Amino acid sequence: MPRAYALRVAAAKLEAVSARHPTALVLAADSVVAVGRRILHKAESDGEARTCLAMLSGRRNKVLGGVAVAGTFKLLFPLPALATWHKGLSLESARKLLALQPSALAVGHGRVLNNPQAAMERAIRVMERSLAQEERKQTHAA
Repeated sequence: MPRAYALRVAAAKLEAVSARHPTALVLAADSVVAVGRRILHKAESDGEARTCLAMLSGRRNKVLGGVAVAGTFKLLFPLPALATWHKGLSLESARKLLALQPSALAVGHGRVLNNPQAAMERAIRVMERSLAQEERKQTHAA
């Protein structure tokens, strides 16, 4: 159920953006945190946040993603559902997304970005600096 929910939300975002930009290449995505079959929605109060944290404490959870694409493009690449976040793979995926030159980008829990290339380039530079800093720390620690 959580995976299906993430896919439904991504598809709904795609429909909303594609309706406004019918000839554009649109990538829409959403992610959910699930404990078993229960989806933890974004907390809207301190009390809800405490309840979610208590539910997560000591339990396995999954972060599941849904992706939907509309438009015409030739390049295909995998976007796996991730149980953990890997900065190197995320950076690689971001570069591939940027190469597609999307005219709109809908990301989980955020607003739709029209002409997102500049924002994507900034995010890639931030991640590159972060990874370089981590590599320097590891080199010094060795």
